[in-house]
Amino acid sequence: MNGDIWQVDETGGVPSALSPADGLGGYFPEWKPDGTKIAFRRTGTNPGIWHMDSDGANPAQLFTVESGSTFPSYSQDGLFVVHGNSGDLRMTDADGSNVVHLVGGSTQRHPSFSPDG
Repeated sequence: MNGDIWQVDETGGVPSALSPADGLGGYFPEWKPDGTKIAFRRTGTNPGIWHMDSDGANPAQLFTVESGSTFPSYSQDGLFVVHGNSGDLRMTDADGSNVVHLVGGSTQRHPSFSPDG
């Protein structure tokens, strides 16, 4: 909501802000399947793909990406894909290492893995 990441219990209640304490916000949050981390896109200062603990603590930049459309998506084993502004679709380890270029010039957005990987 407005560049902030929020969490609310599935039964309702009062939402709690999870955005990093530095106030730079986050967009397109994606939960890691084991529930320990949330990846998100950050724009502005230090743009790129970031992650934080599920309670909002320990935000860290995984890697820098160009500005524009960038969307992380976790697989069951912790890999994720990123669609970048250049139209590239890439897959990386969850720590941002081992980047593999999958396809260039794609116009697709919001990639995701199938439930069985």
